[in-house]
Amino acid sequence: MPRKPYGRAVIERPNDLDVVITREFEAPIALVFDVLTKPEHVSEWFAPFECEVSECSIDLRVGGNYHIVFATDEPSARFVERTWRSSRRPGPSRRGCSKVGQMRRP
Repeated sequence: MPRKPYGRAVIERPNDLDVVITREFEAPIALVFDVLTKPEHVSEWFAPFECEVSECSIDLRVGGNYHIVFATDEPSARFVERTWRSSRRPGPSRRGCSKVGQMRRP
C-alpha cells in the first residue's frame, strides 16, 4: 500500500496486520520513546478530540499488551488493545530513524 501523509505523519500499511507510522520530532529520541510507551504520557495525548483516557497499561515485553480505554460521546467506551511482537529501546538505524516496536492485534 502506498505511503499516505496524515498531518505531519506518514502512515503505511505494509500488510493486513501492520501499521507503520513515521513522524519526525524536534526532541531527544529517549523522550519521544517515553511519550509513546509510558502510560502516564500516553494518557495525556492518546484519546481523540475532547475524550479522556480512563485506563492505560503498557507492557513492552514481547507478548505484552498495550491497552487503552477512552470515553467518547457515545454510550460505550472505545478501546485499543495490541500485543507487542518486538520491542527495544530506540537507537539510530542506518537511515537515522528508530523503531520503537511492532504491535499486533490480539
